[in-house]
Amino acid sequence: MHPEERPLAARVIASGMAENPIHLAVHGPDREERLRSLELSFGAILRATERPALVVSEGGEILGAAVWGPPGACPLSGERKETLAAETETLPPAVRERFLAWRAAWGANDPSDEAHWHLGPFTVRSDLRGEGLGTALLNAFLDLVDDAGFAYLETDTERNSRYYERFGFTTVGWSEVLDVLCWFMSRR
Repeated sequence: MHPEERPLAARVIASGMAENPIHLAVHGPDREERLRSLELSFGAILRATERPALVVSEGGEILGAAVWGPPGACPLSGERKETLAAETETLPPAVRERFLAWRAAWGANDPSDEAHWHLGPFTVRSDLRGEGLGTALLNAFLDLVDDAGFAYLETDTERNSRYYERFGFTTVGWSEVLDVLCWFMSRR
């Protein structure tokens, strides 16, 4: 992904994850407000973390994105945390508070004592699911990382945890975050 594609990727990630339980808990029940808030949030994440990404696109339109942190990128440095906090200033205060609580809770489960490739966010536009785009993105990511350590991710749906299991990920922990059950998974 090129830096100028980040806003487009944030929009696709927002639409692809709008119905995820954690995002309902963070961004609220109104779908239009949630989409705007998610786009701002994922835009902030993409800018603040400057993580590499793969995208699948057609005719200049991004259809899906796989964003990751290379070994050593987790946990976020103090400077990156400050940048992320500053980038989220435009969110409504209650949403921003839940957003930062969610990110902190997932970060607390990160296997930061061991170098890993951290996948996320990862999604395909919801209207294109089941067409193999996510599988292509995930396989491309795994091709990059399999010989260089292990991959780690978080998810908030059982459906997604089963999907990742098909690619060799196993659940290494669970936690309730904002009253949402979350899975923490790795692939060695």
